Amino acid sequence: MTEDVQQAPRDTLLHRLRRFLSGSLGVVLVILFVKGCLVDQYNIPSDSMEPTLTGTGRFLHDDRVLVNKWWYGPRVPFTHWRPWRWHEPERWDMVVFHTPETFQPRETMVKRVVGLPGERIFLWNGHPFVNGEAIEVPEDLQFLYYYNNADVAWEARNAKTDEQRTYWEALGDGVPMRYGMLSDEEYRIMKESEHRKLNEQELAAVHGGNLDLMGDNAFLVVPEDCYFLLGDKSHASIDSRMMGWVPRDHLLGRVIAVWWPWAHRRDFTGFTGTWWGVVFLYLLPAAFVTWEIARTLRRPKARRPA
Repeated sequence: MTEDVQQAPRDTLLHRLRRFLSGSLGVVLVILFVKGCLVDQYNIPSDSMEPTLTGTGRFLHDDRVLVNKWWYGPRVPFTHWRPWRWHEPERWDMVVFHTPETFQPRETMVKRVVGLPGERIFLWNGHPFVNGEAIEVPEDLQFLYYYNNADVAWEARNAKTDEQRTYWEALGDGVPMRYGMLSDEEYRIMKESEHRKLNEQELAAVHGGNLDLMGDNAFLVVPEDCYFLLGDKSHASIDSRMMGWVPRDHLLGRVIAVWWPWAHRRDFTGFTGTWWGVVFLYLLPAAFVTWEIARTLRRPKARRPA
């Protein structure tokens, strides 16, 4: 009799532990599926996408964006493998991605798609050229100005203050910008004169506005299944000009909205007007809260010992 009494609490404890672990495992699996394959949120830590996205480095002041991870195809969590591919990335999409391993260790960034696979991409006078022709920039993105090496050198020479001159010279002496602006020969010049300012003759060699110099080579043609990604605030952005082409399997998803801070909330893709957007934003949270309330009310109250 005594052994049965002692065994009962032990069995109850084990049962509760098993129930807790099985429930927690289910929650973890659901979270991994939602965050890895459906939707996730990311913090914007820098100002490289201003004025579209704001990053100040201050707690609760940075923009937080929702990212649709289903759009380009579901991705197995913690990998770059996608069993299926849905939509293809389009020019001007904002995407969250992992940096190429050849540039630096895996880091998560957000930039805008400018160059597509197979295109000859070239930046001149702040504007992107594709296959030798200037591409049309959407009306709401007319503020974009993409800097190349010649722009940075011009800014350094014409800076009005020492502080400005120091900033532009440091930018020019930093990570070299080569993709989307330098031919193989021009890149060779840059490598030979690495970490020093180009002279006037060398600056003239950096295309000088002559689009005929755009040859098919490793630094101008976007490879298959890769993309050319740029930040909206070009002079403050580390992007494809330095890191090179970003493989498609490194894209985590498409930015669809800013949800925080409340004053910055913005829908980039119109998903709030779709049926699935309404379900995700309103019906699913309401159903979850209702289910939790109902489960709490159905839970039997513990009886006090007599």
